[in-house]
Amino acid sequence: MAQTADGSQVADPQDADQVDEIIVTGIRGSLRASIEQKRDADNIVEVITATDIGKLPDENVADSLQRVTGVQISREGGEGRSANIRGLAATTYINGRSAASPGRTRDFDLRNLTADFFEAVEVSKSVLASQPEGTLGGSINLVTRKPLSFSDRTISAGLEATYSDYSEEWDPRGTFFIADRITDTFGASFGVSYSRRSIRQDAAFNQGGMQIGIAPTTTGFDFNRDGVRNDYIRPNDYRFSSLLTERERIGGDLTLQWRPHEDMLLRLDGTAARLINDTTAAFMSVANGFGTANASNIVLNSNGFLQSGTYRNSAVNVDGRYTPEALNTHTIGFNGQWTPGSWTFTLDAATSAGDYQEVAQILRFGGPLATVNVRPTGDTSPYNIEILTAAGQPYNFFDETQFVPNLTFDRLTKARQRNNIITLDGQYQFADGIFDNVKFGVRSSDFLFTASEANIGNEFNDTTNPAFYRNGVRLNASQSPFNGIVTRNFPSEGGFFSGEGGSFPREWLTTVYTGQNVENGSRNWRNLLNFNGRRALLPLSVARVEEETQGLWATTDIDTEVFGMRMRANVGVRVVKTDLTSSGFDAQSRPISVSNSYTDTLPAGNIRFDLSEDLVLRFAAAKILQRADLADLTTSFNVIPGGGTASIGNPNLLPYEATNYDAALEWYFSEDGLISGTIFYKDVTNFLISQTTLAEIPGYVPLNRPPGDPLGNQFFITQRINGSGATIQGIELSYQQPFTFLPIEGFGTVLNYTYSDAETTTGAPYEGLSQNTFNVIAYYENGPINARLAYNYRSESAQTVGLNINSNSLGSGIAADGKPIGLYQYLIPQGFLDASFSYQINDDIRVVVEGINLTDQQSVLYVDDRSTVNQVIKTDRRMTVGLKMTF
Repeated sequence: MAQTADGSQVADPQDADQVDEIIVTGIRGSLRASIEQKRDADNIVEVITATDIGKLPDENVADSLQRVTGVQISREGGEGRSANIRGLAATTYINGRSAASPGRTRDFDLRNLTADFFEAVEVSKSVLASQPEGTLGGSINLVTRKPLSFSDRTISAGLEATYSDYSEEWDPRGTFFIADRITDTFGASFGVSYSRRSIRQDAAFNQGGMQIGIAPTTTGFDFNRDGVRNDYIRPNDYRFSSLLTERERIGGDLTLQWRPHEDMLLRLDGTAARLINDTTAAFMSVANGFGTANASNIVLNSNGFLQSGTYRNSAVNVDGRYTPEALNTHTIGFNGQWTPGSWTFTLDAATSAGDYQEVAQILRFGGPLATVNVRPTGDTSPYNIEILTAAGQPYNFFDETQFVPNLTFDRLTKARQRNNIITLDGQYQFADGIFDNVKFGVRSSDFLFTASEANIGNEFNDTTNPAFYRNGVRLNASQSPFNGIVTRNFPSEGGFFSGEGGSFPREWLTTVYTGQNVENGSRNWRNLLNFNGRRALLPLSVARVEEETQGLWATTDIDTEVFGMRMRANVGVRVVKTDLTSSGFDAQSRPISVSNSYTDTLPAGNIRFDLSEDLVLRFAAAKILQRADLADLTTSFNVIPGGGTASIGNPNLLPYEATNYDAALEWYFSEDGLISGTIFYKDVTNFLISQTTLAEIPGYVPLNRPPGDPLGNQFFITQRINGSGATIQGIELSYQQPFTFLPIEGFGTVLNYTYSDAETTTGAPYEGLSQNTFNVIAYYENGPINARLAYNYRSESAQTVGLNINSNSLGSGIAADGKPIGLYQYLIPQGFLDASFSYQINDDIRVVVEGINLTDQQSVLYVDDRSTVNQVIKTDRRMTVGLKMTF
């Protein structure tokens, strides 16, 4: 195995013929290739080969990664978005290079990358000093196909159609790839993919967080510490949304390779992707009537959380939204390797960029105040809620004369990342002795993040706007200009949460948008509401973070015998200096700039003992760091007026630091059989925690606060600070084997399980960590038939800590029994069953049938316990049929 410029392990480009042997067809062959690469690696890794990726029913790389031992993914719209390793953040590389991502975090948005372009995915769990710093969990290296790895011209293509059962739509997907070894020393490859998905996603949720309510009777709880035990905890509001998204993804990959001399190999490569989410939505919200006089029939659980209640004078709002977003990424790189004699020198230079843009256009109408009977309970169903008029009659959500506009705005949000990296590495290979080689290198990176928000909006009290008032009289939804865009035709077939039980509104008035444009929104809608001016830039949203790193490293490989056993080791150290400058505007719109610098020394060691021909024992230890997310390092605010929440960055944050220890035992009992176990321990310092306060933000007003709300115009403002420490420990178990002992050939299985437990000094849960995850994969492959079932399970995980509540009040509130009440939000256990089947018609053409999320798994978040549901999301199951061809 060789190392890329960034230290990730990939097949040596000099050994093109050897690589060609590894890329084999069939499930069993791909699993064998993965085992070989895992066994030969210097550190603890997991590998997915190209055939393995192609045979799984996975549309993007994240969906494939969830099958890897210890990897957990987050989902959006029913498909994988980002991945972590053992519950900790992972850095994504493309051909060993850091890749910029569209958005406000360092997490690479894997939705942008189709699985078809990659010959291997390598997950590194223990660290080599040659690998760049920057992550606690490990790294994910995506290796693209190289043209000199092919002996002949190869063309592959795929044509598929996908049916989504909730949106009830068929959508196309196509891929094309060609690689040509034009001469013995020059090759080129090109790939392109296109897909479209119609996504329907219904959600019931609480956006404003949990708040303290005052009951008309004694509750036994004093969360606000006023000496009166009549407090309880309730949702800020109840929201219902039905989103229809047309997702379009197009990507391309180009690689040129040239070997001008037997000692030199040059490569120029690039990848590009564009993802469009064109989304329209129908929203409805109910805000609890404020004040003790409005509440009655309050029922609480043992921790003081609302289980049911009646609220008079509750505000009811309906709206339609158009929120298109565009995500663009590209990476361009040059790699040159020269091997004069015992020396190897590698120069790698790359630039990558990620751009994110979202338009949000909203027109909201308020109806008459209502009496609400609510029961935010259950397990996997939305809130049960009955909405009545003040007279106790069923609420009419379709009487346009009773709904008046109370909010509209047109917002443009942008974020951009740019990353320039250059590395120069060297290696000297010793002829003999226990030291196999010495390696060294330098790396320089310049990472830039910018973000901004521009907005234009109208409030209902703007009597000069003819879109709201005519002759001083407030308009309603039945009058011009609204009668042209307000509709009774609910956009989602069958109504909200169709096919699901429960008592809640199924349809309501909404708005339609015409002249839609992903880049600029609906111009017709802007003209109708007199948004004739340009969106105004919001100074508090402007952010610029520039992060420069300079690093150098050195390692050596040792190969010797100890007590008759072969021992191989890689030990080394990396030193890196980080300079950060964060700039923006303060609350008075004055420019501000904050700088921060730090230097870290990061030793790492990996050692392996070949206990026998088939048994390998590994140990690893390293000091690692992970820098804070980009949004957390800004000087700017990220404000959500609709939820009354905001976050502000902290440029003085120091990175997470951790010491990692791993021990692994791997038994390779056959060419394609493996049983392995790993124990890991991480001691994390500078752990980031959230601190939440209440304050006003100049230029912003919470949008859903009724008159008399005791919070006034204050926002719940969250900021990350360096605080406590944490320890994470666990085990990983893996087993894979073809069942060659059965009378019927072709059956086999892959099983893996991860237990990961975290303890923080504050007692807070570790966000995003599932204690238990496992995969069960069963396959059958015989002759032209190929079939696979894959089940992925992860136990519950904390998703939001604090829930936008002032940590000085509710976060440390005292219950009647004297115990502290922690307020955390959890994602319930999830299990996803996917399946694939293919039939090889001839040497070139294969028919495929795939099913995704066959269990119809929903995403459910709860607070305190499972009886207090805080969010339920329902999306599609998918079935795909198609042809895949290789010539």
